[in-house]
Amino acid sequence: MPVYTIKTLSEEGLLESSVITAPTRKSLEKTLEKDGKIITGIKEKKEPRTAKPVSGKIKSADLTDFLIYLSITNSSGIPVTTALEDFIKRTRKGTLRQILTNILENVEQGMSLSESVERYKGFFGTIFVHVIRAGEETGSLDVVLDRYREQMEWQTKIRGTMRQALIYPSFLIFAVTGLCILLITFLLPRIMGIYADSDIELPVITRMLIAASDFLRGNWQPLVSILVGIPVTIAVVKRFKAGRIFMDRALFKIPVLGSIVADIVLARFTVIFKTLLSSGVEIVKAIEISGSSSGNSYIGMLADKAIEEVKNGNKLSSAFAAFNEMNLLLPRMVSIGEKTGRIVDTMEAAYNYFDKTIPNKVSRMISMLEPTIIIVAGVLVGFILLGALLPIYSMYSSM
Repeated sequence: MPVYTIKTLSEEGLLESSVITAPTRKSLEKTLEKDGKIITGIKEKKEPRTAKPVSGKIKSADLTDFLIYLSITNSSGIPVTTALEDFIKRTRKGTLRQILTNILENVEQGMSLSESVERYKGFFGTIFVHVIRAGEETGSLDVVLDRYREQMEWQTKIRGTMRQALIYPSFLIFAVTGLCILLITFLLPRIMGIYADSDIELPVITRMLIAASDFLRGNWQPLVSILVGIPVTIAVVKRFKAGRIFMDRALFKIPVLGSIVADIVLARFTVIFKTLLSSGVEIVKAIEISGSSSGNSYIGMLADKAIEEVKNGNKLSSAFAAFNEMNLLLPRMVSIGEKTGRIVDTMEAAYNYFDKTIPNKVSRMISMLEPTIIIVAGVLVGFILLGALLPIYSMYSSM
């Protein structure tokens, strides 16, 4: 017997969506009319088709906009299909519009929203799929979507903070390095031509600079190959799990920057873990997703260890002891949450701590790096100019 998806208006004027089995479309319409329903749409439910291939990428801003819209419409009682239809109409042509159109077709054919979204988890991410599923199971889709939106906005803010921390110092380092290489390989050899016919003994500084200039000009091809080879080697190493873990852990050892990177990764793990737990995802799955979504393979390995501890019957506080080498706060907050039965609240407190301390650490790092780079640049340039001009002073003093 055919299955139909119907949309009707209730006595209060609210849109309602349901799935009903009926022999024919006409018999269904008669039944609904007898019940006093105002029919706004009837579609026969068909077998969900295979996922259509989609290319491109969804922008974080567009996804956040969609989350806000879906959360508001769901809390207002508007059916998911209606919300999807309306959002598709107001969305520009692109990857998100194409994916949502496919999702709407699947939902109208009887597939749940989480099942349909899962087909495109490569675009939305694993967290989004589990949040949607948890929201459907608990009947609080609007609440869990709003929490996930907050998490996405926080991660966007943190990425902006890190860009602020790295762009200007990186530009300064690049500019200073380029200037020093230019002075040593271009300016210095031309100045040295002045001293070629003189009998003066060149100062030690000048001889050091000449040796450096000869080395750079004579070996520029191998040096360029090494510079190009470094990122290629890193990319090859990170293709292997052990290599990724080693490289990601090495990030934490970088002076000053390493502690900030560690806090950001742990904060990302914490906020994802908090979001999933508060959405109703079971704890082992929440740890697994948080570890794999943290953006760091080493944290993912620690999460795997924690999962094994939990599966072996150990306490959650014992499982999170593996994170002690990263930061003592997270394991302690988990322990407190376990004792009080308020693990979500303690994760919220840990998240608030990271949210306040990370920007402060970044600001301190910038305030230290900028003057340090400028001072080092001044010393290097002064050293090169001194080495280039000191022989001129010696020539004039010997006259």
